[in-house]
Amino acid sequence: MLKRGLPIFHLSSLLFTLNHPIALATLNKTFIEPGFICVTFMYGIIWGVLFLKTNSLRWNYVTHVMVNFASLSILVFLNLYVPVFSM
Repeated sequence: MLKRGLPIFHLSSLLFTLNHPIALATLNKTFIEPGFICVTFMYGIIWGVLFLKTNSLRWNYVTHVMVNFASLSILVFLNLYVPVFSM
């Protein structure tokens, strides 16, 4: 079994990064661009460090909701993403 620490949160960041384009690709092509994938990996590392520091998922959840709200608001404002309910 792997010890909790550096290798584990790199693995979790990689899985976090791979999950997002797969889950979100049907919504918009923006979610499969290399820039989005790099930013997603960066957030995975940040949230991995945050979890190691706090030993809780509470702040990861709160900041993930904030990032989702902000990023989707920007995409909608720039007309790069049209929500399903507005079609």
